[in-house]
Amino acid sequence: MTQLLGATNRAVLATGTCVLALATLVSASEPSPAGVFDVRAFGATGNGATLDTRSIQQAVRCLRRRGGGQVRLPPGRYLSGTVHCGAR
Repeated sequence: MTQLLGATNRAVLATGTCVLALATLVSASEPSPAGVFDVRAFGATGNGATLDTRSIQQAVRCLRRRGGGQVRLPPGRYLSGTVHCGAR
């Protein structure tokens, strides 16, 4: 089951055991701090028409290889299939 909970500047997407959290909304052109993986840097468009699953999955894989962090989804509409977060 997938849930999307939103507020003015906070959104949480929960799928199974994986939780992607967006604490602040920022422009994709702003530099990302260490440990923050912006899906647009991996090719996501967030335009509501392009399937962004592959880009989101790549951001999650990079986060896991680096030992943790946050996956950032800047404002937009992201079309995605299943994203596998892996076991802890």
